[in-house]
Amino acid sequence: MEMMSEIKVPTIFYHAEEMFTGDGILMAASSNDQARKAVSLMNNAEMIELSSNHDIHRFHPDVFIDAVNKLLNQ
Repeated sequence: MEMMSEIKVPTIFYHAEEMFTGDGILMAASSNDQARKAVSLMNNAEMIELSSNHDIHRFHPDVFIDAVNKLLNQ
């Protein structure tokens, strides 16, 4: 995770709602805490949290496009 501090370019970290199976297995790329930690380590990052499944760009295209446009305008 500490490698995240090496990222120097503007970054958007999309984080979908964390979900766990009945026996406690995380069904996501990162937990809420892991996502916040990753973003805190990056120099120029913004986290967008959504109540969504993994396909954020598919189910929330407006949020995805707005964030990409914001990056392009930096």
